[in-house]
Amino acid sequence: MRVNERDFSTYHLGDDVTQLAGGVIAEVADITAMPLDGSNVEQLGMLVGAIGADKVLRNNPNRTLQDALPLERAADLIDQSGIQKPLNRSFRHPDTEMPFSEPLVVTGAVANWQDRTAKLVQGWPQTRVFMPTGNRDMSSKTEISNPNIIQFMRFDIDQPYPTEARYAESYVKPLLERAGHDVRLEAIESGDGQFILDSFAKSHRDLLYGRIGVARVANAGVQLAYQMRQAARGVLPQFDSDKQISQLYIITDTLPVARTEEQVKDLTNFQSPYTALRQLALTAKLLAQAGFEN
Repeated sequence: MRVNERDFSTYHLGDDVTQLAGGVIAEVADITAMPLDGSNVEQLGMLVGAIGADKVLRNNPNRTLQDALPLERAADLIDQSGIQKPLNRSFRHPDTEMPFSEPLVVTGAVANWQDRTAKLVQGWPQTRVFMPTGNRDMSSKTEISNPNIIQFMRFDIDQPYPTEARYAESYVKPLLERAGHDVRLEAIESGDGQFILDSFAKSHRDLLYGRIGVARVANAGVQLAYQMRQAARGVLPQFDSDKQISQLYIITDTLPVARTEEQVKDLTNFQSPYTALRQLALTAKLLAQAGFEN
C-alpha cells in the first residue's frame, strides 16, 4: 500500500504525514493559511496552534476555522483522515495487533473520555490494567453535566469536584474490576499528563522490557502512545527502538463524526469535526516527531 493510500489509522511510523489520507493535512493547512513543507515538526506544531491550543478541546471553539470550513466539509475531512477509526495496532506497524495478555495503561482524562475508555477496556480480555492518574479538578463545563460528577457534587461536601484520580477510583476502577481485570490505580500529584507518565515509567521499569499497550478514545490514542514512549525512553532509552519488534501498542474506541448542529451538541454520541481537526494536526505532528526519533 502506497503512503497516500494509507490514513492515520493505517500509518507506518516514518511515513510522510502530509501524504497520508490523500494529503488531508496539507488541505487543512491550506484552509488555515499555514505554510507546510512536508513532515516539518515545527510547522505542524504551528498548525496545531492555529486550529486551537486549548487542551480541553470543547473550551476552545475556533470561530475563524468554523466560518472558513462548513460543518459537512469538516466532517468529510475527518472521515477521510481515518482518525476516528478504532485502533488495535502497534505504534510502529498497522498490521500488528495488541497481544491480549500484555498490560494496558489507562490514564486520567476528562470525564467523557474516562467513561469511554472504561467501556473499551471492559470488553478487552482480562489483563493487568495500570491507571496512573493525576489531580486535576474535574470542573469544566462539559464535565459538570456528567451524571457521575453530578452525583459526586450532591454527596461530597468537602470536595466540590472530583479529581481525575478520585473519578477513576470511584467510577472507572470498579467497572474494570467487575470485568475481571487486575486494576492498579496510582494517584499522582500532578495535572501534567507527561509528568504523570514519566513518574509511572520510573516506578515500573520492569514493564518496559516487555510489551505494553495504551487504551484511549478515538483520535487520541497516538498522542497517549507517544507520551508513553517518551516516558519509557526517559528510563530505558532502547524502549521500542527495534524496527522489527513492537513493544508499544494502541487500542481505541470509535465515535461517528457529527454532521448536523444537533449532533455537534451531542457530546456522548458524536465527535465534533472541528475539535477532531486539532487532534488530527496534533497526531500528525507527533507521528512526524516519532518518525525522526525512530
